[in-house]
Amino acid sequence: MSQRLTFLVRASTGAQRRLRFPDDDPIEPLAPDVGPAVAAALGRVTAALRAPGRAAADTAAAAGLDAGPEPRLASWSSGAWRGRPIEEVARDRPDAFAAWRLDPTFVPPGGDESLADVIARVGGWLDDLPDDDPERARERIVAVTDAGVVRAALVAILGTGPDVFWRFDVPPLSLTVAQRTGSAWQVRCVGCAVTPSR
Repeated sequence: MSQRLTFLVRASTGAQRRLRFPDDDPIEPLAPDVGPAVAAALGRVTAALRAPGRAAADTAAAAGLDAGPEPRLASWSSGAWRGRPIEEVARDRPDAFAAWRLDPTFVPPGGDESLADVIARVGGWLDDLPDDDPERARERIVAVTDAGVVRAALVAILGTGPDVFWRFDVPPLSLTVAQRTGSAWQVRCVGCAVTPSR
């Protein structure tokens, strides 16, 4: 039995471009050739899931994916910082901002999860993917979510400490691919670019 899991990082949003904490923003308009290029890069898909947020839904639709929402793929909530400029939070709450970046047990004000909680949530979702069903042989799953969830999945798959979370470069509309044979995951690609044909 072999499963291929491809994470598609949702497209950029206005908040992201303006360096603000996300607030369930829509994606920015995409060039007409981007959606087809993403679909071609994904190839055959047997199951598609997405984070519940608007940007993930927009991205899935642009790629032609009929992706159902999966709560455990939700973004890491920034709580009371939602929609605020990152620079402003770093200036006004330097200790809390530093803790958000450096302490995996820190929960943002008004939030409900620490980084460690997000990694555990995403790792639990990975563990719950069926790995012993003969009907699912050669399954190709696509999960549309944000970069934070993809980083959390990589930490869980590789069994590293949470300090590695911030070191993965997974830009918008990139693909991160993992393959599982039996119960062992192997990472095949991290933050791979999708290039529209010219």
